[in-house]
Amino acid sequence: MNSDALQMVRDLDNDAIVIEPDDRAGALAKWNEARRIAENEFEREHLPDWSYIAGYVCYMLFARGACSFDITETYLVGGLNSSDNHGLARFLLASLYFETERLDPALEQLYNLRENGRRYFESIGQDWRYAKCVEMLVCAHIKKGDWSQARTMGSELEIVYRDCPTKSLIPLTLVNSIERSDYRGPEYKDLCLVAARLVRLTHSENAMFRLFPTFFEKWVRTMGQSREIQTASCLES
Repeated sequence: MNSDALQMVRDLDNDAIVIEPDDRAGALAKWNEARRIAENEFEREHLPDWSYIAGYVCYMLFARGACSFDITETYLVGGLNSSDNHGLARFLLASLYFETERLDPALEQLYNLRENGRRYFESIGQDWRYAKCVEMLVCAHIKKGDWSQARTMGSELEIVYRDCPTKSLIPLTLVNSIERSDYRGPEYKDLCLVAARLVRLTHSENAMFRLFPTFFEKWVRTMGQSREIQTASCLES
């Protein structure tokens, strides 16, 4: 690979992330320049690593409405053959499918990562991605209405979160998926408790109250003032 081109893409990506809060247009310009470099290198060398890098940049643009799904997917699928970045390509591909409600292909990629991704992410010092894979698995089952499987995976998610050395994780995707569901069966209560315990574990009470100000209150009200939920949630002083 062209190491100079790779460093240019990394620098542009870092710069875009830093300036985006204050200069969205400038950030998009940097990601578009990074995309141009990555696509040129891919066309020149046709290496799976460059397909992943182009896919990563396109994913950043797609998340901001500045690149198409089809282009992003094509590059990330090509990146699955990368010797070094295959796990990252699969993680972003799963995220792309999950975020666009393509739940069956998302589950296919996520179950692959569940089986094969843990050691890979540990080896690159990104254990948190494995935790997020399991969280997306739970949420994909919630979105499909398979609450029994979601509850089973929720127990695994708690273990993964507790074992993860990265302390900046918050269960945002899980809370958001539960809140958006109209289901109120027994599995709902169990997953509310999982989410509450993870919020406590990650010390993310304040963030969750800002984003979902009535969510914990709803749990208590819906479940008839359950003492277990009160204890698990952050309503207690």
